[in-house]
Order: sequence, then C-alpha cells, then structure tokens
Amino acid sequence: MMWKSARGGAALLCAALLASACGGGDQASTGAQDDKVTLSYGVWDATQQAVMQELAAEFTRTHPNTAINVQLTPWADYWTKLKAAVSAARRPTSSG
Repeated sequence: MMWKSARGGAALLCAALLASACGGGDQASTGAQDDKVTLSYGVWDATQQAVMQELAAEFTRTHPNTAINVQLTPWADYWTKLKAAVSAARRPTSSG
C-alpha cells in the first residue's frame, strides 16, 4: 500500500515540476539560466514526507538550480492552504 502511495506522490511531484517549468515567467523571457528557483511541494500524509524528500533531493541533484521544499500540512488544513496559495498567485501585482 505504501508503494502505491509513494508512486502516486512521485507522479504528483513530477506533474507539479512540469507545470512549474511550463510557466517559466520572467526567467524564460530574460534567458536567466543561472537563477536559483525554489519550488514548494505539499503533502498531507506524514508517511509520504520522507519519500517525497528523497525524490526532491534526487531532482535537485540532477537540476542544481532548482530546490524543492517539501511541506507537510495536516489533511484538515491542506485544502485551505492550497486554495489560499492559488488565490494569492492569481492576484495581479502592481508594477509600481
């Protein structure tokens, strides 16, 4: 059962990394290849955290300019935190 959970988590991690890579933003348009990027990856199950951290470490080893911060959020708070993060990302920023 844990193997399926880890495999599912790995698939989610890959999907998240692909989605973030596709949305390159300003970095893609400026050609800044040496900038360090930190991605956050949330899990709600403590049994998945160690496996996700191992996967993140392996990804960072092969992509040294990308760090992945695996965050454990309890199930009761996970969806609220996720909605807040999405809402904050959609807010327009002032170019002040």
